[in-house]
Amino acid sequence: KMALAFQKGTIVRHHSTSRGSCYNIFHCCRHYKIKDYKKLCKLSCSKNDDQGTNQTSQDSSHNLTSDGNLKNEKFVSRRTFLLIKKLRDFKDDIVTLILAFIVSYSIRMFIAEPRFIPSPSMYPTLLVGDRVIVEKVSYKFGRKPSVGDVVTFTPVDSDSNKDDVYIKRIVAVEGDLIEVKGGSLYVNNVEQEEPYLINKCPYSLSKACIPDKTVFVLGDNRGDSADSHVWGPLPIDHVKGRATLRYWPPGRLGFIKKD
Repeated sequence: KMALAFQKGTIVRHHSTSRGSCYNIFHCCRHYKIKDYKKLCKLSCSKNDDQGTNQTSQDSSHNLTSDGNLKNEKFVSRRTFLLIKKLRDFKDDIVTLILAFIVSYSIRMFIAEPRFIPSPSMYPTLLVGDRVIVEKVSYKFGRKPSVGDVVTFTPVDSDSNKDDVYIKRIVAVEGDLIEVKGGSLYVNNVEQEEPYLINKCPYSLSKACIPDKTVFVLGDNRGDSADSHVWGPLPIDHVKGRATLRYWPPGRLGFIKKD
């Protein structure tokens, strides 16, 4: 019966010490409810001493606690061992998932990201529910925001949530003279052709010059857009990216035109 217990015992230990075989007997005896395991532990530890180990051949009871466990040993259950083994087996998959997450996060932060259109302020160019790709690379490598670009940006007015991101169209850049009268937009005293509009501006703006390092942005839906005509020119450092592609819904797939 002891031989059978010794053969079937699955032993997991953290230390390859002279008490290893002692623990084998201890573990198997407890499993098969054999009462005289203390004596067998003593014999096993004594045998290891005779083979040149540093283990003293004292009574093995000094290695056992009152509830029958071995002292100063760190053991894990078979279930925990199998879990660790599975984690090791899936190590490559876990590493791949972590790398994929890092790459995806990096792309979203520094290269491009998808955006959902929540309001009709850019109608008819962008509808509520449309999804667009916003690229972030070109503005980081020398390209300046230009007239016609549809850009995303963080708000400048204090009443808005700083974590919000808006999307509008640039209609004038630094140094330009802008004016809205008679429902039309004038830049540098020239009336602008804006084929993406379906309604004229319902408001007027006095002639003004766009300050340095700012742009003037308006929504394509001029009658339903909180933009630069409300809170003034947008600092360039608030611009986060340029919307280039509408990818959803599939029926409206296409590039976002500047004019």
